[in-house]
Amino acid sequence: MDTCWASGAALAVRRAAFTSVGGFDEHLFMYCEDVDLSWRLRAGGYRLQYVPAARVTHYSYENGGPKLGEYAGSFYGNLLLRYKFGSWRDIWRGHKMYLGALRRPLHFNGVRRVLAKNYLRHFIKLWPFLFWRFSHRAEYGARPARFEGGFSPDRGLWKFTPPQETPLISVIVRTCGRPQTLKRTLESLRWQTYRSFEIIVAEDGPPAAREMVERDFAELPIRYLNDGRFHGRAANGNRGLAAARGALCNFLDDDDFFYPDHLELLAGVLCAHPEADLVLGSAMAMFVAKDGTVTEVRPMVFDRIDRFTMCQNCRIPIQTVLFRRSLFERYGGLIETLEAHEDWGMWLKYLEHGRRITPHAPDVRRATSLFVQPAAQSDAAARMEAYRKSDADFYSDASLCFNVTLADMRRYYDDMIADMRCLEARGELHEFLEQQAKRGE
Repeated sequence: MDTCWASGAALAVRRAAFTSVGGFDEHLFMYCEDVDLSWRLRAGGYRLQYVPAARVTHYSYENGGPKLGEYAGSFYGNLLLRYKFGSWRDIWRGHKMYLGALRRPLHFNGVRRVLAKNYLRHFIKLWPFLFWRFSHRAEYGARPARFEGGFSPDRGLWKFTPPQETPLISVIVRTCGRPQTLKRTLESLRWQTYRSFEIIVAEDGPPAAREMVERDFAELPIRYLNDGRFHGRAANGNRGLAAARGALCNFLDDDDFFYPDHLELLAGVLCAHPEADLVLGSAMAMFVAKDGTVTEVRPMVFDRIDRFTMCQNCRIPIQTVLFRRSLFERYGGLIETLEAHEDWGMWLKYLEHGRRITPHAPDVRRATSLFVQPAAQSDAAARMEAYRKSDADFYSDASLCFNVTLADMRRYYDDMIADMRCLEARGELHEFLEQQAKRGE
């Protein structure tokens, strides 16, 4: 529920707190002034928290993107904030980022002229920020600013359609012997704005989480499944699916999270398309160090999701899909013969047989969940190696053979050529091809 930054468009702040930190910095105009205020509030010992039940209408542009002034002003404000709060390394990276945008900006008329003008102007405007920095060094030292990944990574815009119906959604939470990790995940379900749901906690092995679930989440509609035996990741998830009472199902593993609008947004989309069997959402990737520190949060962007792209890697984080329980009843669930990739095979079957809303792409491009990954390269490599051991079994599974048409192959070929032209224009084609040549390693 805590956040390091709150938008000025939707921020309620106590007058005493606002006054004690000096209010808004008048040297920042329009862009990043709310980030600056948020960081000074945190440095002053105040907490910033989300209030999921509060609805705020924020008007956006028709094309869903920023205007030139907002785009250029954000880079300008970011650079000045780095002088005020960041390390010298942060300042250097800020210049590198700014000059990178100047070299390859978004396509606005006159964008380079505006960016160049602001860049030269910032050398005159930076002095108040440097003076503040040296006189308040201890104040923000205990709560350092984080610039990597953006102040608040952009989840994306989406036109919200309230669900016309409120079907019961079964959220299946797989867990195994880590109650404290599970507790944080269940807290994200506590704040869901859509209330017609049940939670099925399927714990593999001994009932380590039973007491915590019954004590701390008595107000939530939770059914706890456990028989004391180890079933395996896939079989444990399928037990949860088999126990589901809802017409709609959604997985949420015990180390991932839903944003408060997850169920409501996906249910609204699926209710608006009653002919569809599933809705594919989007997620943020959250990288967490061994000590629990979040090092980065960034969008998991997949422009295309079809059987061809899914043959290279799984483009569907397990918690991003809301699907009808009838798919499980007809085509089965997680593949129990696999030690890993068990959900990958299930999604391939559902994509083959299920009726989709958007044939070759995600249906919702606003991230509504967080997919947790290890921040350390060694941990990430070990995780991938564990998955790689199941590659041979996965690719030789006879149930994962599908027919494709010539039109499917032609469309995939055209998409691939378009991607390679884009990489070539950005000067990244050679690096990409080298990575692909070594992907088996």
